[in-house]
Amino acid sequence: MFGGSFGGYSSLMQPILAPKLYKCAIDYAGVYDWRIGMDKSDTRRIKLGRTYFDEAIGTREDAYAISPVSMMDKFNVPVLIAHGKDDPRVPYQNATDLRSYLDKANKPYEWLAEPKELHGFASEAHNEELWNVIVPFLGKYIGAGNAVPAK
Repeated sequence: MFGGSFGGYSSLMQPILAPKLYKCAIDYAGVYDWRIGMDKSDTRRIKLGRTYFDEAIGTREDAYAISPVSMMDKFNVPVLIAHGKDDPRVPYQNATDLRSYLDKANKPYEWLAEPKELHGFASEAHNEELWNVIVPFLGKYIGAGNAVPAK
């Protein structure tokens, strides 16, 4: 499972919800704890963003209940975490908190954090580095025979 932003949230949730379906996950600038966004995201600074949090996410208790942070005991696949350190949309704390949990639980992960990157990597060099991490990660966990060949 690979996703960025809300897709990164989904890449963490899918192995929790369907534990036998996935061999690994890639979380690219994804939400680990919705409460962090409620407190620190640039989304909360505009009325539409606050409405989104109120109507789609709900209370802080609701936010916790639907966040991967509340269900990580069920997370059972290796994960690649990639995040920009200056991300205002999904604050970098999502990545560092996820990494801390995985360290404490002794669960496998790989890490790529880029300074001066926001919500997704804009730098060509950082994007190239990201793909140079993704391809071997997928080869390692789904097997080279299952990966799509490079063109």
